[in-house]
Amino acid sequence: MHHGMYCSDNKWFARVAAIQIIIDTLENMGLKYPQMGKKEKTELEEAKKTLERE
Repeated sequence: MHHGMYCSDNKWFARVAAIQIIIDTLENMGLKYPQMGKKEKTELEEAKKTLERE
């Protein structure tokens, strides 16, 4: 019966280790939200106004 518990513990540990690797990888990628330039902001505002009029 101890064998089954040991296997379950290994699966749990493997999942935690895999999740930690994914988290570390994502954090090290240095991802950032894209920044909108003045032109894009102006176009977005114009599109918003057009949609509000419809």
